[in-house]
Amino acid sequence: MEIKNYLEAFVEELAKEQLQKVPELAGNERALMDVMALALNNLKPMYVVSDAGHILTEVKLSSEQIRAKVLVAVLQAIDRVKRNPRI
Repeated sequence: MEIKNYLEAFVEELAKEQLQKVPELAGNERALMDVMALALNNLKPMYVVSDAGHILTEVKLSSEQIRAKVLVAVLQAIDRVKRNPRI
């Protein structure tokens, strides 16, 4: 068994996708990590351990409201990193 924050993979996917639209940050691994850390720190974690927890979390992540909330957190993090890059 392992404990996992289901939002991490989702935030990473969205951050990579959105960073490709920002030429000065695209392909910058440090910017990706900064964006992910900022976004995850502003979202409620979704930790799971059991199989039932995995299924329930996957259902929650399919919710448009959750997806929109994560996207907003990622976009805000990108804006902050763009204004204060640490290359």
